[in-house]
Amino acid sequence: MFISEQVPRQESCKGVMALNSLGEVKEIAVSGDWGIGDATSSRDLFYRTLRNTKQQAQISTYSLGSDNEEVNEFFDIVELLLINQRNITLIVNDDGKKNGSCSEHAKKKIARLIKKFPGKFIGRYFYSTKNKILHAKIMVVDKKTALIGSANISRGALLSNYEVMIKIGNPASTKLSHMLESLSKQLELENK
Repeated sequence: MFISEQVPRQESCKGVMALNSLGEVKEIAVSGDWGIGDATSSRDLFYRTLRNTKQQAQISTYSLGSDNEEVNEFFDIVELLLINQRNITLIVNDDGKKNGSCSEHAKKKIARLIKKFPGKFIGRYFYSTKNKILHAKIMVVDKKTALIGSANISRGALLSNYEVMIKIGNPASTKLSHMLESLSKQLELENK
């Protein structure tokens, strides 16, 4: 299966579009009971892909959940990657509510990682407003593999909510990586 974007053809007639391949869909995963017995679970695909980081992982999420097994496993994997000299960028929406889109538990974990791994761990908050939020759920590993879908980093999203996640390769993952780098730099400037 291939994902494509439409781009104008060089020699085409007015209004005719050609498909330009952005890469292959390598795997589809789900959370919840979709009635598909052989589907990969979102939880398994997410953690497996994150663990396979060789150089860097970039992650954006709307919600980062509370103190539970799924969220703690995420932070445990991230810390192990940092100990093993990987670079991690995490961008999380923050709606400013006490236990809103980014839980107090997650904020404490992020602050600890920033302090413990300066230069290796970049934690950024996207401070949402009435008119804009960060809703993208993306993870790019080594600019070669990307996961995109509907699942946040929370127990419900990774286990029981009806969520979908796809794993894609290049060139789409490189484009997503550049988008996340740009957003991270923008947030760094905005939040100084």
